[in-house]
Formats: sequence, C-alpha cells, structure tokens
Amino acid sequence: MKIKLLNYNNQSFEYDIGELSDIIQIDLEIISGDEILYVIYKDNSTAMFDPAPERVLDFNDGGYILYDKVAGINNLNDATWLNREDSYSYP
Repeated sequence: MKIKLLNYNNQSFEYDIGELSDIIQIDLEIISGDEILYVIYKDNSTAMFDPAPERVLDFNDGGYILYDKVAGINNLNDATWLNREDSYSYP
C-alpha cells in the first residue's frame, strides 16, 4: 500500500508501507507542519515515515489515527484525507 505524506511546504512524498492486511495501526502526527506516519505491524514491528528528517525544531501540531484494525477505524479511503492540499486540512 502506498501513502502520500506532505511536508510543511506541501510537497508530496509517497511511501510504500506494506500490505494493509499486515498492519494493526497507522497513526499520523504533524510536527512543524510535516506529516509523520507511524505504523504498527502484526508482528509487533514498527516503522516511521518522515518526509523531513532534517527538521531543526519539533513543534507538535497534533495528530490522528488513520487506521486501527482493533477499533475498526479506517480513514485511509476518506476523500477529505486523500485530497488534502496541506498537512493542516484534515480532520
């Protein structure tokens, strides 16, 4: 599965996070305008996807759950999220 993340400049970066069937939870955090994705897999391994690892200061602007298999949350196909133009336009 591929996911698009935006940085503070609204530049788009695409990441392959693996198969959704292998994922338990996907959280998105906005740090200084950059979307950072945290993925927890069925084997309890984790991965972080960050479009701007060179950031100097980290300001936590918020976050939300995109997918949680246990809680039944799946916002991955939400049109508002898929068509967002900046990191602050969802939810």
